Amino acid sequence: MTSPTWRRLQGRWQLLWEGSFLSSLFRVLFRGHILLTAIIGIGLLFIAFVLWSPYFAIRKITPNRNTPYVDILQVQRALDTVYGQNLVFLDHHTVEELLKEQFPSFRSVTLQEQWPDTLLVTIQMAAPLARVWNTDTTRFHVIDDQGVVLPIPAEESLEQIDILQHPTPIEPHTTLIPPEYVSRILLTDDLLERTTGLQITHREYYTRALEYHVTLSSGVQLFFDIQYDTTPAVQLLGYQIPQFSLTDARLEYIDLRIPDELYLKRR
Repeated sequence: MTSPTWRRLQGRWQLLWEGSFLSSLFRVLFRGHILLTAIIGIGLLFIAFVLWSPYFAIRKITPNRNTPYVDILQVQRALDTVYGQNLVFLDHHTVEELLKEQFPSFRSVTLQEQWPDTLLVTIQMAAPLARVWNTDTTRFHVIDDQGVVLPIPAEESLEQIDILQHPTPIEPHTTLIPPEYVSRILLTDDLLERTTGLQITHREYYTRALEYHVTLSSGVQLFFDIQYDTTPAVQLLGYQIPQFSLTDARLEYIDLRIPDELYLKRR
């Protein structure tokens, strides 16, 4: 049995402990531990919900386009593998590059989440640069400044380039003229009109020979090898202009395809 003296000591110690700083600190830490455990538990449950719950699985893809000529069904079919993916962890860059690879005519693609299960895809199609006439299939098409065929009508207001040596049909979203050749064509046109003072009335691009032929308003044709920088050829033409007249009716064409060489053909 416990002696009266021992019981009195226990009572005094209990009174001292309950009113002490250590007792208060212990109670605070004990309550904080319970609260921290609860917070961690809730956090783990939320992470598990996000990772494995079908609540955030992509069920709907909504394309938003700047032109009605973007085929919504084609875009949705191209993103078949995206359906069912977790919207929280979706890799935007991978999806954007996937669409640009399949549709080179898309100048920009941006994604936006619409919680909990919808992906909004905003598509900007490239602006038209010129209409092209396939002389083999006798059909008009439109290209952008990267030489990619756009799925839009060929407006008469666009500059025209005739395409030769292309017997197969031209398909939308394909590269008809490589981008570097498009840049050379644009530069050649600008340099020619500034050098000669004449307008270009007709353009031809040869897909196999990789040549670019233009007809000036005087009726003279000029031939270029578009595989190489055409600036030296136009400069050579400028140096030689004083020796002949581009408005001479007898002048049929000027061949500038060979570097540092200029050949005249008169009728």
